[in-house]
Amino acid sequence: MAGRIDLRVVDVAVALGLSAAAVVAAPGGWGMGLVKLAACVAAPASVAFRRRSPLSAVLAAVTALLVVQAVGGQSLMTVQPLAVQLDFYFLARNLRREQETGR
Repeated sequence: MAGRIDLRVVDVAVALGLSAAAVVAAPGGWGMGLVKLAACVAAPASVAFRRRSPLSAVLAAVTALLVVQAVGGQSLMTVQPLAVQLDFYFLARNLRREQETGR
């Protein structure tokens, strides 16, 4: 189907963009420690697989949000809440669709 956009590709692009923004906005940028770097990109990365497994994406994003808070506090909290909102939105949308179709 020509002209049809694969939304999974869009999700991956959004996840990459949010991950890069999280690292750039964090104090220390690329020079921060490995644990802080992983914590910064884990929540935005969950957006990439939210269509395949919405519940897993939400759990991963919320866990990452807690880790970010534990290792860096508010100074590392930049785009992670947005990633969590995107994941929750898709989970709620899927649950509503399942209720409407009776699956």
